[in-house]
Parts: sequence; structure tokens; C-alpha cells
Amino acid sequence: MKTERLSVRNDGPAPRRLILEPWGMELSVPPGGSVGLELTGPQPGGAEVEHTPDGSICVYAWPGSTVVARQAASIVYDTRAMPTPSPPGSLSMREFIRLVFGGPGKAGYR
Repeated sequence: MKTERLSVRNDGPAPRRLILEPWGMELSVPPGGSVGLELTGPQPGGAEVEHTPDGSICVYAWPGSTVVARQAASIVYDTRAMPTPSPPGSLSMREFIRLVFGGPGKAGYR
């Protein structure tokens, strides 16, 4: 079992969008705020983090992993009941989302 912890902070003056993939969940990180992420999976892997041109942050989970997102000590999103599926072939989750949806900020991407 592997666990990875990330903290997404917003030091800017405006809210920042955090996208959790492959679930397509969007969270808003307020100015001066943060969201703590705990990703856990039964197999080796790691989260991929992407900063998009519009200032959003996208975190891609690895196959079999789940994420619990906390904001101000409260759970705001929990995928423990729906682990990340495995993308086809040798694609990473980021590569798969880009292939299917065009990537963050592109047409067809949610």
C-alpha cells in the first residue's frame, strides 16, 4: 500500500481551481487557503500534478488509488468507494485524460 500526501496552497488574490482526475471533481481553493490531499493505492505509482495556463491545478491519481481531500479540517471529497480505474495500455492517467478530453482548458474537457 502506498500513500502520498500533497498540499495545494493558494497564495494569490483570487480563488484557484483544483481538479481531481479521473473523477473530474473541481474544488475551489480560496485566497490564502489550502486543500490537503491524501492519495492511497494498493500498487506502486504516484500522483501527477499539472499547472494549467489558466492557473488551475490538476492532480491525476494513479491506477487503483483513491483520494481524500480536506479543507479546513473537513473532508470535502472522498473517493475511497471508487478507486481509480486503469487506463488502457501503458498510458498514465494524465496521458489518458489528455487523449480522451484534450487536457485541462481544451474543448471537450470538463
